Amino acid sequence: MAESENKHREEVEAIRAQLEKETEVEGGESSEREGSLIPRLSPQLSPRGQKELRLQRERLSRQHRSELKAQEQKLRGEFALQSEALQSRLEEEFTAKLAEAVTDSALNNAAQVEEISRELRLEKQRAVEELEREQEERHRQEMARLSQERQEAVEACKVELESARAEYQGRISALEEAIGSENEKETQSEVDKGEEWKEREETLLGEMEAKYLEQVEEIRQECTRDKEAALETLRRLWKEDYRLS
Repeated sequence: MAESENKHREEVEAIRAQLEKETEVEGGESSEREGSLIPRLSPQLSPRGQKELRLQRERLSRQHRSELKAQEQKLRGEFALQSEALQSRLEEEFTAKLAEAVTDSALNNAAQVEEISRELRLEKQRAVEELEREQEERHRQEMARLSQERQEAVEACKVELESARAEYQGRISALEEAIGSENEKETQSEVDKGEEWKEREETLLGEMEAKYLEQVEEIRQECTRDKEAALETLRRLWKEDYRLS
């Protein structure tokens, strides 16, 4: 009987030592990768589960950053090309119509020249308004897509966290059965630690969402600055047209 009790105590001590070792691993990984979700969940998973979850999160993070950067470069490139093309087309049309006004004797009348200048200004204004509408619509669509991707990423993280929580709960149940009534206080401590990890998981999800919204706001501000620069160029052209007229 005494030998059986000693064997049981040895098994309990081995389980406790393994849990303490995994907790130490968690502290080391958290210091190396501050803010990372995977190291904070490491104690809840088996070694293989830790590795798979870490690889999945790293791949998702790299893919998300790459897509944001590519989308930002694409928007900037398209807006620059459209602005240059619009400016070139307007300058060509204005030059051509101004040449017609100079060469055609019927347009020597000051009232007719003023009418043509007014039409050109209205045409430029309509072109700018159309470009603004297109840019606003594209920006709205991109923001909607980014919002959907963010929601999908958050849902995926929730699924992973729920899976990790379920696995950890299973380990707690197994530990409770092995330790029995004599170690009830230690088992309760492990359960309390699981609740603490749950709060940390929710905090991390909030931090991830705040960082994502900050990146979206930066992209929106850069698009606004690019649009304002293009409008300033068009205003300068209007002033030059007005002086020529």
